[in-house]
Amino acid sequence: MAVLAAASASGAWVTVVGQPALGLLAAAQAGVDLTRLAVVPSPGADAATVLGALVDGMDVVVVGPQAALVDADRRRLSARARERGAVLLATVAWPGADVILTVDPVGGQGGWHGVGSGEGRLRTQQVRVARTGRRGAAVPLSLVLALPLAAPDGLPDDPRRRAAPQSTAVVSPAAARPDLRLVG
Repeated sequence: MAVLAAASASGAWVTVVGQPALGLLAAAQAGVDLTRLAVVPSPGADAATVLGALVDGMDVVVVGPQAALVDADRRRLSARARERGAVLLATVAWPGADVILTVDPVGGQGGWHGVGSGEGRLRTQQVRVARTGRRGAAVPLSLVLALPLAAPDGLPDDPRRRAAPQSTAVVSPAAARPDLRLVG
């Protein structure tokens, strides 16, 4: 979600294919711009065709476990993404991937912070992101991040994460409703 949030905040079009458990409310709360997100929960038997079309028109394409692909499909999609300047992110093993990112929690209790003595809200999680791969990614690197990510120096800050200015205006209950709500 952090990668999609950063990409969509910078104006990129993102899509998630074959990941039916994706929660749109969670994505919005993580900072993903839902107006720049397309979701195909289950692409069916034509997953390679669906992904090929999306690679042609989207900046970032996330491939989940429900997108059934064979190695030849993966090679074609990787080549097409390189040709178009798109980014393919797989949430499952992708044989032949140029870059492989692994994420592991740092510290005790899974790296979570923000909970008081048995009460409170989870605010951040510290994780170690390690990069391995081929070509330019052949030298392993790792760094520790706190999620959710803050806007890095030099990138525009997401205005939705800024504190709202204090105002004395009265807001009607209908206008105060968020765009998304938790149901069920």
